Amino acid sequence: MFLRFPPETTARATLDYERPYPDPIAVKAGDPLAEDPAGAETTDLVGWVWRRGPDGRAGWTPVAWIETVGGQERITRDFMAIELTVRAGERLTLLWSESGFAWARTAAGEEGWLPHGALALDRPPEPTLYTNSR
Repeated sequence: MFLRFPPETTARATLDYERPYPDPIAVKAGDPLAEDPAGAETTDLVGWVWRRGPDGRAGWTPVAWIETVGGQERITRDFMAIELTVRAGERLTLLWSESGFAWARTAAGEEGWLPHGALALDRPPEPTLYTNSR
């Protein structure tokens, strides 16, 4: 399920996490996808499948972002499977989430996916109470 975080939602990395694939699939909305039996892997993450894009790069792709038209799979939105490398304690801004992964931005401006299990949400600020004082 796709979830967009409210602006300024932050989290910290709870562990060191290394990017597993240096140059994974990156596709634009409408691009065709292909199954990749030679490189297909299995995962315990629900909602992700291994697909190859038109330029030959492959990677985990959200099932919810794939449609089949006339027997051909196509991606429904721009997608890049790049994951971040982070260190425990690093602060991140969260932008959106899909099927157990969050798209995050580091303080240096780098963006990519991180598994939910590597993140702890920061506590949101307390709401401000406004009173009508005249």
